[in-house]
This record gives sequence, structure tokens and C-alpha cells, in this order.
Amino acid sequence: MGLKPKKLAVMLAILLILLELLSASMKIAFPESVGGKIDLYTQKEPYSGIGPNMPSDAFGPGEEVQIYALVTYNDEPLQNLLVAFEIYGPANLVKNITSYRVAFTNERGIAAISFRISHLNETIFGKWTAIGNVEIAERTYQDSISFEVGWIVEIVSIGTINQDFINQENFTRGSIVGIELFLRNIAMTEKIATLTVTIYDCLDVYINSGEVNAFEVPPNGTLVQTYFFLPIPKSACLGQAIVYACAYTSPIALNGTPYCPEVATSFFIIPNKYTLIITASVGGTTNPLPGSYIYNEGTSVQVTAISNANYMFDYWELDSVDVGSVSPYSVYMDKNHTLKAVFRQIPSHEFVPNWFLWFWLPFSIILALLFILLIILYRRRKKKKAQAFYSGWTAWYYCYDLRKRIH
Repeated sequence: MGLKPKKLAVMLAILLILLELLSASMKIAFPESVGGKIDLYTQKEPYSGIGPNMPSDAFGPGEEVQIYALVTYNDEPLQNLLVAFEIYGPANLVKNITSYRVAFTNERGIAAISFRISHLNETIFGKWTAIGNVEIAERTYQDSISFEVGWIVEIVSIGTINQDFINQENFTRGSIVGIELFLRNIAMTEKIATLTVTIYDCLDVYINSGEVNAFEVPPNGTLVQTYFFLPIPKSACLGQAIVYACAYTSPIALNGTPYCPEVATSFFIIPNKYTLIITASVGGTTNPLPGSYIYNEGTSVQVTAISNANYMFDYWELDSVDVGSVSPYSVYMDKNHTLKAVFRQIPSHEFVPNWFLWFWLPFSIILALLFILLIILYRRRKKKKAQAFYSGWTAWYYCYDLRKRIH
């Protein structure tokens, strides 16, 4: 009884070996692919679409499509057989593409056709399908292959953000503008791209640009995002700025070509907001009144000093620096500023009543004019008296004529 399990195990092992030998013999006598077969594929290795009704890798506008049909019978290639090809473009409302071709198989059993994808418009974008038919021993065999046509790598979205990655459209000069890009790769393999962005202001003057090399874009339509953060120079013109972005096969200096058309977005460059703090010492105030005020960059603010009774305005302090006593004083808002009006008390020996200050000048002028007028009148009166002495009854009384005759 102890030998029976061993004998049973040996018999099972021998049986498995015999079954394996029988299977190998049947494979030799009867191949896996019995009968006729046609297999369509493209030049897009490693995803060329080999196999029944398999998809191929994607094609871009202007690219040549090479479709091959391998015709075999019992896995042996068949030569000089006609293969019919029918190619369908993507369905759309503008134009549906359907083309027809025929080709002979060569000594390797391969029939080949080729055509080039148009690059004139995007009605060609989408899923394409090719069908191949061949007749072997009065029986028709068919295979199909599909592939996507479009921009292999495409920037599908562009926007502006701040440094907190929040969408924003208004930026001040001297600040940082963030540019967010979303990319998609329709190919079945990863693509390496060079990304560029360029900014122009409202006068089409260059502001800034950036470039990222060897950026990896994952396959199969997966969206991937990246960011650029660029400073806006102080010299940039206020108004609407334009951002242009594009993806290239490699740096342009290294013969890179665009994967897709450039995309654009805009944002607004607005003035900076600066704060002017106005203060005043004891003895006066200002116009505008002391306080905190916000102005646009580049604004000139006029501030006037107003002294109280028994005080006089002395000087201004701009950011703790004495800038003179001209009033009103103009502050140019190129940053935050603090302006202080400094007043001093008039000593008693220097005190002059306000009414005297207001009326002294016109009173002095009137007094001077009266004095000049009195001098003129006096001199005219004196001259008339001298002339009267030599004529009329005065001259007779003093015998003026007699003296004249004597002399």
C-alpha cells in the first residue's frame, strides 16, 4: 500500500509530459493562425497598432501617415494580392473626409499606402479610421486601425495668477505676474517640450519673457500644468498687457519647431497706490487736514500750511528731511511719504497784529503817493510866485520896470 502513491505520482508526471509533447506537435501541424489574416498598422512605433483592430499613435497636422497591411495565410505572407483601403476622417459639420486606395502586397505580404494630414484647418482634428480588405481563397478578410489627429502637444488654457496662485487680472508696476498654463499631449508616448511666454504692454513694448526647457508632458491626453512668475518693470505702460505662450519640440536655437499655435491672454497694469501721511506741529494746520491719504502712483499733491494766531509757518519735513518753507508744497507720489508742517511761536517783541499785517502795505503805498503829490504841488506853487513878482501890480509896486530900464 505504501508504494501506490509513488507509482501514482510517476504516472501523472509521465502523462503531463506526453500531453505537452502532443500540444507542441499540434502547433507545428496546425499553426495558431489557421487560414487568412490581414493586419493594419502604421509607422508609429512602439504603438503602431499591430493586432486586430488596434489603435495607432497620434499624428499631427502636416504629418505623413503610412498605413501597412500585412496579409498572411497560416502565418505565411501572401504576395501580389490587392488590398482595398478606405480612410474616414473625423465626423464634423464642415467637411467629412473619405478616401479610397488600393495596393498590391509585396514579397513580404505587405501592402502600403501613405498620405499627408492637411494643416490648413482644424476640421481634420479628431479620430480617423482606416479599413483594409483582402480576398484570399474566395473569402474576404478585414482589419481596421484608428488614430487621433491634432496638435500633439497643445496649450489648452492660459491665465494670470498672483503669487498665492489665485486668479488675478490687475497688477501694479513692480509687482509679480504669474502665468498658469495647462497642456495636453494626445500621443501615446511622453513628449518633451520647450515652453515660452512673452509679455508686451499696451504700446506693444516688450516687458518680460520666460522659457522652460525639457518639460515632460504625459501621454494619452492627461492635463498637466506649469507656472511662470515674471516681474513687471516700473517703466511698463499702464493699460492692457498681452501674454503670448507656445510649446516647441526643443529650444528654437536648437531647431525647435512649434507643437501648436501660440495662445494669448491679457491682464491690466494699474498704478500703484501710495499713502501720504500729513501731520502738523503745534501752532497750525494744513490743507488737506492732517491725516492719511491714498493716491495713485505719479500724482502730485499740493499741501498748504496754515498758521494759528501768534504762530508762523517755519518749514516742511518730508520723510524727516527739511525741504524748505515754500507753501503750498507739492509732494510727488512715487512711494509712501510722510509730510510734516512745522510752526513756531512769534516772540512778543516780534508780535505784529494781524490787522497791521493786512493793511500795512496798502497804507504805506497810499502814504507815499500823498507825499509825492504834496511835493509836486509845492514846487508848482513856488514857481507861480516867482513868475508873479515880475508882472502885474506887484512888479509896479516894486518898480520892476524902472529897475529894468536902469539896468
